[in-house]
Amino acid sequence: MILQTLGIEDFGIYNLVGGLVASFSFVSNSIISANSRFLSFSIGLKNDIEVNKTFTQCLTSSLLIAIFVVLLCESVGLWWLINKLNVPEGKLDLSILVFHLSIVNLFFLLLFTPFHAIIIAYEKMKAYAVITIVGTLINFGAVLFLKFHNFPIENVLLYSYLLIIVNIILSLIFLIFVKRNFKHVDLKFKFDKGLKSLFSYSSWDLYGNLSVTARTSGIALVQNMFFGVGINAAIGIANQVQNIVNQFSSNILFASKPQVIKSFASGDESAMLTLINKTTKYSTLLLCIIIIPLLVEMDFILKFWLGVLPAHTSSFVSWFLLFVIAANVSQCILMGIHATGKIKKSSLINGTIYLLVIPITFYGFRNGYSPAFPYIVNVILVVLGGVFNAIYLKSEIAKFNISNFYLKSVIPVIVLSITNFWFLSSIKKYFTNQYVEFFSIAIISVVIMSLFAWYLIIEKNIKKVLIDKIQSLWRKS
Repeated sequence: MILQTLGIEDFGIYNLVGGLVASFSFVSNSIISANSRFLSFSIGLKNDIEVNKTFTQCLTSSLLIAIFVVLLCESVGLWWLINKLNVPEGKLDLSILVFHLSIVNLFFLLLFTPFHAIIIAYEKMKAYAVITIVGTLINFGAVLFLKFHNFPIENVLLYSYLLIIVNIILSLIFLIFVKRNFKHVDLKFKFDKGLKSLFSYSSWDLYGNLSVTARTSGIALVQNMFFGVGINAAIGIANQVQNIVNQFSSNILFASKPQVIKSFASGDESAMLTLINKTTKYSTLLLCIIIIPLLVEMDFILKFWLGVLPAHTSSFVSWFLLFVIAANVSQCILMGIHATGKIKKSSLINGTIYLLVIPITFYGFRNGYSPAFPYIVNVILVVLGGVFNAIYLKSEIAKFNISNFYLKSVIPVIVLSITNFWFLSSIKKYFTNQYVEFFSIAIISVVIMSLFAWYLIIEKNIKKVLIDKIQSLWRKS
């Protein structure tokens, strides 16, 4: 709907300019990671005074980072937008204004990250999910307003204003929830020695997050240099699909990460590793159940959803979804590394691997490679990064068994998914109606994945819990 309302060119402009602003948020990612880790660790110590101290430090660090990022965007970012980006003729002034509004939006997002972090750390997942759904509905309302308004203003500019309003509303909702439910934390800024630990942890995480951002935004910028703003529309669509699908596994990781850190804080390494293994297996399985039918029916889904389909969109989305699966495994291992607090080597190794995609992409485009080439490289490198993460976690937690992790938590799910994809692709030709084909493929895929997972992948104790839950619901009905 956003693509249809803005048009390919303005949608590409928004994603290009918004992507440039997002490229400066790598600093905030380090602070968000530090907030979650230190808050969960403090809660694991079962000390409300320590939790309050950590929260005020998180607020202070977020304010400092937000100010720093704004200054960075308005200097280096603005210069890059004016002098380096391939903006359509006559759209530069509009792009600059959208850029400034995106920075305002980013400021509020960064400032309120500790409120997100403490809700997740206390595992208030239902509340977090409700607020997230409310945010999604408000965003949808903003898009509908954008489609039917009669104001004399360009849609891409109005959309930027609406996103700021939505972000402020959500920030206030998070603030009110934290104030009412966590009365032992103070909503104030505090400058003390504890900030040093937060910034020390963040500094080692900074290189890794900078590399991830450079890998994502850098590819988009290089593609813009070679293929123009139209390619950024396809990237924006692929990012939207990736974010929607990734939300399913993210919810599991949100629930698991605080428990992993708390288990480590209490000295229970066995419980921590068991949780990592199970989170990896079931989040990967969930992702594959969703992604496999999407890959098989990609062209039909995108044409039905968008109507107007920018070039290369189908290819981009497919590789983005494969990247989500590989990145999910790596992120599960990183939960254990972050719990230890020893992230220096992991960040340096992963960051260097991920940065390689930029020169490889430039080389590939100079030699006539497809616009999808960098996303193929992305998948390969994130798998390699996951292997390095596993090796590093083993060096920090001797009980971690790398071969057991991959043989029991990763490979069975991947083999089942590849087999399912092959089978679904082979039966597509027997359908004559696209709608019948789509629904049939989706149903068959879910049945195959569920049945084989039940008999070959899911543990007996998990089966018992599921059966008991189903029987309980049946009795109530």
